[in-house]
Amino acid sequence: MIRHVHANGVVTLGFESLAALPVQGHVATRHGGVSPAPWQSLNFSVSRGDTPDRVAENRRRLAAALDVDADKLVRCQQVHGTDVQCVDGEHAGVVPVAADALITATPGVPLALVFADCTPILLYDTARHALGVCHAGWRGTVAGAAVATLRAMQRVYATRPADVRVGIGPSIGPASYEVGAEV
Repeated sequence: MIRHVHANGVVTLGFESLAALPVQGHVATRHGGVSPAPWQSLNFSVSRGDTPDRVAENRRRLAAALDVDADKLVRCQQVHGTDVQCVDGEHAGVVPVAADALITATPGVPLALVFADCTPILLYDTARHALGVCHAGWRGTVAGAAVATLRAMQRVYATRPADVRVGIGPSIGPASYEVGAEV
């Protein structure tokens, strides 16, 4: 991954596998935000007690760092599943239905998912210029969230797997996370 320190203090990690392609793919770190402990700065979720005002400011800071309009970020209500939502310019700033992956072929539509210890996966179709972003925790991985994202891209955009470049972002590792027999 390529570490980017942006002018406003936001730090992101870019995917080496996507760097030469006409698509941005970044994973935000915790650096550069306004949320105090225990969120430690660049937090994007109110579900653990942070305030909506701070989360909105953090989104604005990330958007500014990436030179995108914060009001156009397309998010979804993540549920640790395999549902995929196809979005375009009409979804700008809207949180579509519950899903753990977003796909688009509309240029300029910034897709924004939230990850804590789960794995961010980006899929870019180099021939059709379609993008998929997938949230894959252990439940989603076991259920096939990444495969579901690719299949949705195949169905909607006629994506061919041979044309897809993938970026897999950082996630929690075995030294920090115990799992049970169900995993």
